[in-house]
Amino acid sequence: MQKRLNNITAVIFVIGLIIFLIIIQKRNNKIESKIQLYGYDSIAVVSDLVASSGSIRSIYYNYKIDSTIKKGHDYVSKEFYREIKIGDTILIKILKEDKNKSIIIEDEKFQKYKLKVESRQRVS
Repeated sequence: MQKRLNNITAVIFVIGLIIFLIIIQKRNNKIESKIQLYGYDSIAVVSDLVASSGSIRSIYYNYKIDSTIKKGHDYVSKEFYREIKIGDTILIKILKEDKNKSIIIEDEKFQKYKLKVESRQRVS
């Protein structure tokens, strides 16, 4: 009886976790769509590169808005991650109504934009 109760509790926990992750993913997709539609292009400087276990790769970057340095990060493809170095400039899109929200648009995963930078600048 106790074992069955533990199994049921574990199943409920896993289902709750899956639902939570789905809600977070939908919210993030909604924010990204909003930035793509209503944001404006800008340039950021790569401040850190993080590769987690598996296929998750993040680029952390800084961008300047009204004399204030803002920080952002986004998940990128393996190919894009390999070609970027700390100090590189990248193309981002910033949400007009909330300048703390931004996404990287230079990565190939944003097929709509397909922005390419021919010569990459390095910031010392």
